[in-house]
Amino acid sequence: MIGNELTTIINDVHCNWLVSGQDLLCRSILLKAELVESAKRNYTHVLIVPEDCMNLVSTTLPTSGLVIHGALPTYAASYFPVFTPELNEERVSRFLQLLNLYGMSESDIDRANEYLNFICELEGMNNTKSVSLCSDLIKKYSSISAVETVINSLVERSIITPSQYRQLIEKYSEVSPAAPSIENFLNSLNNTFFWKSNRERKIALLGARDCVVFMLKKNMNMAKRKYLLQMIAWDISDASNTGKKVVVTVLESKKKYGEEISLFLEQVDGYARVSMYSDDLFMGHSEELQEMIMSYFSNYIYSYHQSMKSCGIISKQCGEIPVVRNSYSCDRDRRLSNNKLIDRMFNTNRVDHYVQHVPVWEPKFREEDIHSMPPGTCLVRTKNDDFFADIN
Repeated sequence: MIGNELTTIINDVHCNWLVSGQDLLCRSILLKAELVESAKRNYTHVLIVPEDCMNLVSTTLPTSGLVIHGALPTYAASYFPVFTPELNEERVSRFLQLLNLYGMSESDIDRANEYLNFICELEGMNNTKSVSLCSDLIKKYSSISAVETVINSLVERSIITPSQYRQLIEKYSEVSPAAPSIENFLNSLNNTFFWKSNRERKIALLGARDCVVFMLKKNMNMAKRKYLLQMIAWDISDASNTGKKVVVTVLESKKKYGEEISLFLEQVDGYARVSMYSDDLFMGHSEELQEMIMSYFSNYIYSYHQSMKSCGIISKQCGEIPVVRNSYSCDRDRRLSNNKLIDRMFNTNRVDHYVQHVPVWEPKFREEDIHSMPPGTCLVRTKNDDFFADIN
């Protein structure tokens, strides 16, 4: 059961919130409450889950009320929301962004841009209609012979003049060096995103109360994680633009995210409400990345942390309060001549001293208290207050 304060945080559609800590009881109860709330509000829910956190999700999802649409990426369907926008310029832009994540130099990306625009223009001349970039188009013009066949066909059909023919051949010779790199890059992605599959799955195709899980496998390298999170961000943007209300839950295990998580949070900001569950946000991340991640959240829920260093950081976040301490002392007169019976009877044979000291600033929540929080207890930080809360 969650208290009113935590319920308010979870139900606030304008509030991003972050959970950090190793208390599995807190984590599972909060996740269950969040998923149930999504089902009540008819949201589309997206979970991004490392493989070693799948047990928590698999035990929580079935009773949430959400309609589960399996895990992505999967060999049974493609997940490649790169060529989904209607505008060709946006499709090209997305593909070039992937090439940037791939590590291409700026000059190579410029050449790739020219090549992609060239094959789109050539296909438009061949079909006499507007053409948008897609994987089939890239595959169609992957060889020199295919390009030459189309250009020769344009001459034979009198669509272009011999002079234009020479211009196209010259232009192709300039941009064609980018073709092998593009094709190799796409082929390298197929083993993860299966873009060659005829069946397609996307967040933008989901409806109210639908849920999809993106599983980050242990053998997925950093580059593939970047590509996947980038594609999820585009997909959420597409879904939001069609009027869907999307909620995103990101889980982080002991294997930490890198800069790709801050880029993801930046891109989905404004398109979806986000929550994040971290094993320990303050271990394994640089201070700069910690600050960047936390800047996208309004409320924070901390449970037990094994690391005293992490507890100290949380304590410091909550600030200090002035504490006034009182002291007391007592002087008794033990001399027989002055220690009369009546004074002993009425306790007047002494002098009491009460002292109120100057206020001292101390942590509002000590790191020792944070470290010793029992299961089901968490420290909540909101814009307006910090407090302990029990979940039972």
